[in-house]
Amino acid sequence: MFTIPESLRWPTVGKYKVDVASFESLAVPELQVREDTDLFVIVEVDKMELFGSSYFPAVLRVLESNVPVLASVPIPKVGRDIPAGT
Repeated sequence: MFTIPESLRWPTVGKYKVDVASFESLAVPELQVREDTDLFVIVEVDKMELFGSSYFPAVLRVLESNVPVLASVPIPKVGRDIPAGT
């Protein structure tokens, strides 16, 4: 029997594993509002994207800016609420 090192245990969503470090290293730098930004498009804000500690605060900074935002956010299944703070 062997064990998987903690550093290789990624969170899962359904059948998908989330490489949080790689995702955040690509996504978070793109969540910067620049002076010439007329519209900010965020393709998805969902469970998989929220595993890391940097993504959601970066999304909040975009939402708090004066730039219009177009984003896709899933609707929870009937009877399930979106937890506060996520």
